[in-house]
Amino acid sequence: MFNPKDWYWHVAGDAANVLSSARNIYVPTSDSDYAAWLTSNGMADAPSVPDEADIYHYVSDFLPLYLWDGANFSQPAAGQYSKAQLQNYNGTARLNKVNGGMTAAGIPVKTDDRSRGLISDGRALAMADSTYTTKWYGSDGLFYDVDAPTMIQMSAKVAEHTNLCYMAFEQTSAGISGGSITTLAVIDAAYQRF
Repeated sequence: MFNPKDWYWHVAGDAANVLSSARNIYVPTSDSDYAAWLTSNGMADAPSVPDEADIYHYVSDFLPLYLWDGANFSQPAAGQYSKAQLQNYNGTARLNKVNGGMTAAGIPVKTDDRSRGLISDGRALAMADSTYTTKWYGSDGLFYDVDAPTMIQMSAKVAEHTNLCYMAFEQTSAGISGGSITTLAVIDAAYQRF
């Protein structure tokens, strides 16, 4: 019975290797797990497909999206990633950090695109009117009294947070391109520094 989480395919006419969906790597046809899979499925050989794009719709429900580069999703080896996969993961890590929320001016705030826009709008009002006050709904579900100086400080902290995220993104992107960053853990660590 077809199980996309544990299946093998020959890809692009490669008769010596098969792509393992369970491990997301190519293994030789002499691989013991592949031999056991053939026996358990009563098959003489894995099916053949022209390219990885023909398989992706089977595995996209359980593989992380950052593995897909538009043509391929397999990893070079177990625990290793292509530069494109690392760059995709870096983009995801940046987005998660930018949108992950923070405490600004003592107030827990959301930092998704819409919330950053509302904070920026509040800053504009506070800059125009020193007597500005509002009730800010924090990401903790509580309301906070916010005056003009607090709104300006909140906006500055959120802007700094966003800037730090993009600076980390640029630095990790350069490290990936240059070959000094080869693991997901190093990318994660870049966004945990602030």
